[in-house]
Amino acid sequence: MTRAILCLLLAAPLAASAVEPTVPHKLGFTGRLLTAQGEPVTGAVNVTFALYDQAMLGTATWTETQKLAPSYEGVYATFLGAANPIPDEVLLAPGQRFLEVTVENGTPLSPRLELGAAPYAAVAKHVRGGTVEASEVRAGRVEAGTLTVGGAPLSLGYRTVRSFTGSGSFDVPDGVTRVHVRAWGGGGAGGTIDSATSKPAGGGGAGGYAEDILEVTAGSTVGVTVGVGGNASACTAGNGTDTTVSVAGQLRVIARGGQGGEHAQGTTCCAGGKPTPKGGMGGTATGGIALAGESGWDASEGGGAGLNSMSPVYGRGGETVFNPLIPCTPGDAGKSGLVLVAY
Repeated sequence: MTRAILCLLLAAPLAASAVEPTVPHKLGFTGRLLTAQGEPVTGAVNVTFALYDQAMLGTATWTETQKLAPSYEGVYATFLGAANPIPDEVLLAPGQRFLEVTVENGTPLSPRLELGAAPYAAVAKHVRGGTVEASEVRAGRVEAGTLTVGGAPLSLGYRTVRSFTGSGSFDVPDGVTRVHVRAWGGGGAGGTIDSATSKPAGGGGAGGYAEDILEVTAGSTVGVTVGVGGNASACTAGNGTDTTVSVAGQLRVIARGGQGGEHAQGTTCCAGGKPTPKGGMGGTATGGIALAGESGWDASEGGGAGLNSMSPVYGRGGETVFNPLIPCTPGDAGKSGLVLVAY
């Protein structure tokens, strides 16, 4: 039994260069491994990943085996292609792609996971000048045209990417009429586990994700507020705060913070807790593309952290933590958000 989430990992911003960038032949992937009884897999295990062009049967077009060490909740994060790079002909061939996961020498986990759109960004490696129609990308062809998001042309060759891990602002340079914004809200903290009586707690919810292309004018100010992850202490699980982007004082993009996880009602600690603690709700978002963060897992599911749909790091919720030496064990703090602005 497994619960797996495909995530788009963030690449470090690169300065403009005359050298053509190299597109990596690997995909970021985050998942969770559970036994047939629903218990997390925590020891080091060999996991085999395989790609197929159909949901059932067929022959694998790519495969590799990695040794992974999941967290105590069974959560792991890795790169597909780290041991065996994924060839272009596998990613760029027409049709769907499905990922099959096998732990040790067991039966492959079912069903296979269908890959979403993010891995197919590798097609950008093959664009040589000009632009590309979104309909042509879906059809597997690269021709001249214009790729648009929400009706606004999207350049495939941004020269500047500003990364904000804290709040700030900048003035739009001359000649820039649009900026491409991506924003992650802060994650909520994990709840407190009553370790003395083995009462679990809910995990923190992930922050929301928002993306948009904004019209700007030279000299106008782009203001950024980066959401902070919720703090955790005994019987306190703070909410993550919101990430916002404004243009000339007008709020344009919002990625709200995730909520903290609930605590169990126990005799040792957290008298004000819940009989059945829930995970914190994931944050919502406002923008051209708006994706809510995943809610934290309920105590009955192990209290795992909520994950952000576009990153396994930024805006992640806090996990719950069991420590028999600490009767009231606080969860992990939520991860802070991020803003990327490209133009």
